[in-house]
Amino acid sequence: MRIYPGSKINGVTLLVSGEQDRQVVWAAHLKPRGNPIKQSLDQRRAVRKARRSRQTRVVLPVLRIEKALVEGSSPLIQSCVDNVFHLTKRLCRLAAVTFIAVKTIHFDTQKMRDAEITGVAYP
Repeated sequence: MRIYPGSKINGVTLLVSGEQDRQVVWAAHLKPRGNPIKQSLDQRRAVRKARRSRQTRVVLPVLRIEKALVEGSSPLIQSCVDNVFHLTKRLCRLAAVTFIAVKTIHFDTQKMRDAEITGVAYP
């Protein structure tokens, strides 16, 4: 199994390894629900702010400590991680997965802008 994380879409492939090559058995693109979650959180924040600014009786806010906040990551990132994790768990139940590889890519944006950069200006 291979996992390709991305900012907009995550990819998951299930491969069968043979003697000389690998064949793709199943592939999927996971589109994270990050944007709808952010919009609903923004809407909830706006409703709270409007309620608190009204000159009516005071209702104390309910304190809820969510799992994502306890772990220290934002709800958007936690949602993306959970989506990939649950899909991986399901695929492991259905197929005999022996190896999971996560492809990570790092872009050096400073080097992309100026290819000749060296010395003290380039860490």
